[in-house]
Amino acid sequence: MQTNLTTPTFGDDRLPPRFWAKIRVLEDGCWEWMGSRIKGGYGHFGVGSRTDGSRKLVLAHRLCYETLIGPIPDGLESDHLCRNRACVNPTHIEPVTRSENLRRSPLLKGRGHSSKLHREDVMAIRASILGSRPLARQYGVSRSLIQFIKHRKVWRHLD
Repeated sequence: MQTNLTTPTFGDDRLPPRFWAKIRVLEDGCWEWMGSRIKGGYGHFGVGSRTDGSRKLVLAHRLCYETLIGPIPDGLESDHLCRNRACVNPTHIEPVTRSENLRRSPLLKGRGHSSKLHREDVMAIRASILGSRPLARQYGVSRSLIQFIKHRKVWRHLD
């Protein structure tokens, strides 16, 4: 794997100005993607030409990492060390196996600074008679997360 030995810098001209225009730099060092995002919260960016049919959408954080650091090896995926899925700062990303990425996931553990829910929210969800759809809307999370909470597959440490 060939990697770039210099520290990536914001605004690097190896990525187009329209890429950098979609980023807001946060105090914690995250380069937060302000452009369009897919359902999981990851940014996506169009590359290629519409004219010749090579146009496609790619994940913004992967494009930034692979352009400024180097390729992500086959069989590995990108783990956001900052836990901010919208972050494209390549120094906040580490290539890891799928199992390692899942092991580190704060949503599966039910804790971590990026979790939208707090202890009180989880207790209220478990006590609620509402279905997963209205609870998901109320708390701004997925229906599957609500179901995981209700079935005690996450946030088990509260039992």
